Amino acid sequence: MPDLFDDPSAEKLALSHALDLFDSCREGVLIARIADTDTAWPIKFVTCPESGRLITCLAEEALRATEYVLHVPEEKADSLQFLISLEKCGESSATDHYLGYHGKPEGVHAPTWVECWIDAARRADWVFDGEAFMTPNPLASAECPICKRLNADPAKLSQLCKAVERLDIPSPVCVGVVPSGLHVRARFGVVRIPFGQRLESPAEAEKRVEEMLLKT
Repeated sequence: MPDLFDDPSAEKLALSHALDLFDSCREGVLIARIADTDTAWPIKFVTCPESGRLITCLAEEALRATEYVLHVPEEKADSLQFLISLEKCGESSATDHYLGYHGKPEGVHAPTWVECWIDAARRADWVFDGEAFMTPNPLASAECPICKRLNADPAKLSQLCKAVERLDIPSPVCVGVVPSGLHVRARFGVVRIPFGQRLESPAEAEKRVEEMLLKT
C-alpha cells in the first residue's frame, strides 16, 4: 500500500487546502515563548502585497520571546501552525494595509509594528516550506480598483456577501483582493468572499468580480 506522504498529488492537495484556509483568515493566536513560559496573544495580521510576509503589531513584551508559533485561525487541532521569525518595522504602505483591514490596533499599549517571516508551516500531519505561504499577490494592481468598484455600492456588496457566503453584513467594506477571493471587513472581523477558484491575473479578477455582481 503506497504511503500517502510519498504521494505528490496528496501533498499538493493538502497544501492547496492549507493555502485556502490561510487566505480565509486574517486573525490568529500567537504563542510566544518567554523565559520558558508560553504566552498567547490574539493578533490580527495582513500579508504584504509585495513580499507576502505577515505584518502585524505586538506589545513590546512579546518581542522578548525566543520562539514564536502562530495558530491560524485559533489554537486547535486542525489549525494552521506557522513557525515564524520577526523583526520590528516602521510605518509603510504595508502597515497602511493593516489599518485598512483592521483599523487602529486595540488593546495594545504603544504597539510595535513587526514584519514576520514564515519559516515552516504545519497542518495536521503535513509539514510545508514557509515560502509557499509568502508569495507576492499577483492581483495587487487590481486591488484598489476592485475595492473602489465594490465600495461605491455598499448595498450591492452586502447582497453579494449574502448570495455567495450567506453572510448578513449591513455595512460591508471591501478591503483586499487575494487569488482566492475578496476580503470584506464587517463589524465582527474580516471575512473572505471566495471566487470559486484561484486567479492569477488582475484581468481575471476584475472579470470575475463583474460576473459575481451580475449574478447577485
